Amino acid sequence: MISTGEEVVLKRVAGGSITEHRPLFSSDSLSLYIIWDDGVRQYSTKTGHFVQKLETPTDAKIVTLIANPSDSNLLHAFTSAGELITWKQDTGVFENKKILSLHLSEGKKISGFHWATQKSGIVVVENLEKSIKKFVKYDFDSNEKEDLPTIGQLGMFTSSVGGSQSEVFLATIHICNLRIINLKTLEKFKHKVNPDWGNFTCVRAHPKLNLVATCDKSGRILLWRDIMTLQSIKTLHHWHKLPVNDIVFTDQASSFYSGGRETVLVKWWLDGSDSKEFLPNMEATIKNIVISPDNKYVATGMSDNAINIVNSQMKICQTIQHVSTHFEDRAEAKSVLARMAFDPKTKAIVVNGRSGHVQFYSIENQSYLFLLDVVHQNFLNQERGVEMVNTEVVMTAVSSDGNWLATVEERDDGKHHYECRLKFWSWDWQHRFKLQTSVENPHQRKVNDIIFQPAFEENCCRLISTGMNSKFIIWFKTEENNNWELEFVGKLDELVPRPVDFSRDGSIFAVGFENCLSVWDSRSNEMKSCLTRPDAPERINFIKFGNDQSSRYLVAASDRKISTWDLITLQLVRMIRLKVSFLAANPTNDHMAAFAENGELVVFSPSESCPIFKKKILTDVKVSSALYLPHNEVQKTKISWQRRAQLYFMTENQEIYTLKSSDDLRIDETSPLVFPQDENAFATPLAAFVAKQTLSEVKKIEPLPMWKQQVNAHQGSFLKMMCETPAHMLPPVQLLVGDLIQEYLNIQSGAKLKPREEVSRVVAMEFVEESSSDSDAEEINKKVRKKKSKSESKKLLPVEESNLQSVASIEYDWVQMLFDSIPMTSDEEN
Repeated sequence: MISTGEEVVLKRVAGGSITEHRPLFSSDSLSLYIIWDDGVRQYSTKTGHFVQKLETPTDAKIVTLIANPSDSNLLHAFTSAGELITWKQDTGVFENKKILSLHLSEGKKISGFHWATQKSGIVVVENLEKSIKKFVKYDFDSNEKEDLPTIGQLGMFTSSVGGSQSEVFLATIHICNLRIINLKTLEKFKHKVNPDWGNFTCVRAHPKLNLVATCDKSGRILLWRDIMTLQSIKTLHHWHKLPVNDIVFTDQASSFYSGGRETVLVKWWLDGSDSKEFLPNMEATIKNIVISPDNKYVATGMSDNAINIVNSQMKICQTIQHVSTHFEDRAEAKSVLARMAFDPKTKAIVVNGRSGHVQFYSIENQSYLFLLDVVHQNFLNQERGVEMVNTEVVMTAVSSDGNWLATVEERDDGKHHYECRLKFWSWDWQHRFKLQTSVENPHQRKVNDIIFQPAFEENCCRLISTGMNSKFIIWFKTEENNNWELEFVGKLDELVPRPVDFSRDGSIFAVGFENCLSVWDSRSNEMKSCLTRPDAPERINFIKFGNDQSSRYLVAASDRKISTWDLITLQLVRMIRLKVSFLAANPTNDHMAAFAENGELVVFSPSESCPIFKKKILTDVKVSSALYLPHNEVQKTKISWQRRAQLYFMTENQEIYTLKSSDDLRIDETSPLVFPQDENAFATPLAAFVAKQTLSEVKKIEPLPMWKQQVNAHQGSFLKMMCETPAHMLPPVQLLVGDLIQEYLNIQSGAKLKPREEVSRVVAMEFVEESSSDSDAEEINKKVRKKKSKSESKKLLPVEESNLQSVASIEYDWVQMLFDSIPMTSDEEN
């Protein structure tokens, strides 16, 4: 039965840019405010942690954040609907909202706001038809507006307000012209530069001085003084080779910062020495720069969706990172989007992000976990007139137990040899992925798909890759050194294999060869059947095996339709006309989700003729990948087909969405806990005193050495006793070897602690007592012999008797010979 009446709401759970707009420091420089998901979020400058989300009573898009010029405790946000929203910085409480009476005509939209005086501001309006910016001066007391006689070019930072209180001005750039207008007298000034230098990219006015900086596409920075005269004074600063994206002055104009596509933050000193400081290798293009009121911190918004907080020593002290987006700064180049995967070890979604990296993002905690550097290559910055191509991660796959990660990376500049590598990464005891095997050009050409085989047999781990060389390859893990080697190469005539999928139990797998669907046996690697229709020439893009009651079905999706095949009768049972952009299967039941190119979502079961859910959920954007994340327990949501697992899908903009009911959405929107930034930020003095006293009473736990971590992992008391007891207090080796081997036997068999081990624990406790005399050591030896005789007199189980007999039959003379062969030092002989 088709269910379209369920009240579902589209919710973005991750992704979206936090660097599209400039962030804003609080007046005390302890917090940083950013715009994300049509709201404002507060982060701690010292820790980089999320503090709270400010209540935003508007549905309009926030276009800028500004501080109040007269009250340092007020924070403002301006929206595309002409709304000025105000909060208190010390509490984050919403104060008020004022709607400006602008009455804009069609084809115009609000893109920014600047404070002019304490009671007036400049509204930035974009005229999309003429591709220019216009500026409106608005008086908050009289609610009167006035169009300013100046224009600016489209762009993020093409206008700025600055100057002293007596001479406040608006600076705008248009092509290669700098336009200045005195906001008090409305007097205009126009300054030009050489057109050969290239168009301006951004402008920044000093907030207290009559000083303006402009940047252009050639990387030049011009400082303009005496701007409200016909003959201004220009100073040229040139280090950047590529366009400069943003620039900011310090409070006293003793220096300024600039950044762009070189991924380098530059600090320029204005003391006449023309000296510079650099922060290189920032991993991504710098999009915007802001400075804190106390000049201690600089925040840089990066093109990979990160905000770096840099201290005055030009070192990154904190990073605020949302889902890392893959950016492509080459002209006419598309971003590379790898298919999402789920890592059961970290409970995170795995997808490519920053160039050459794979990121792990926790949907449950909405937190960015870590980046894995896959290619291990320096990021190549673009050069003027030359396009530099970096190696990119194009595919990821994670094994069902989370012990293995597979990645495919490639580089193709169209001029040199095509590079492609298939890498296998193992999850080690240090909770990180370690490169185990790298295969160079596994298919000699492009790789189309990769997938791990589900747990089929013990110690069996395999992966299938398909490529443009008309072959698929089965790779297996060797037991000797955990390396991966080639096991089998399959093909079907000269058809190109693309999608591949395993059945739930891993016993069979299917490979799509263009319009042919082949089914293979996992044990013998033999093809069992080939399913095709002469009237269906379209290429198969996605393959999914059915689950539970639909395990007999195999679903194939193309650009035109979804086909369901019965693997028992080898017959086509049903078809759905749909242009599929992605197909995902639910691991907890037999449901599947098909996303159409027109934004429609169809949830269906291969065994049912009617879809379970069908509705258009997206417009003007296509789904690039999707997956189901199982719940820990069955949920009580009104969306019945999401009670066992939640469906998440990622768009071409690398934004991750899910579907929620209205009731679930209200629960999710409850206010988060606000964590204090320091011990002085508690609600009451008593709370601060109690917290400080509690922290002072807590002993700092030092991390254990690596050998102790390994010893503790065995959970063996006797082994721990041997490692922790001083050597001069240990009994003779002849009395220890049997217990040590017995403990290892118990570990191997998984048995519980035996009475013999309990004796060892008691002895170990007695050994830690201080004793330095020979009489004390002899007393300890007597206790060991006495306790051993008591434990041996107890009745043993058959398994214990067999273990003891095997231990008793072993000769330990080699231990004495080993110690006899060790030369004694002069101190030991004495």
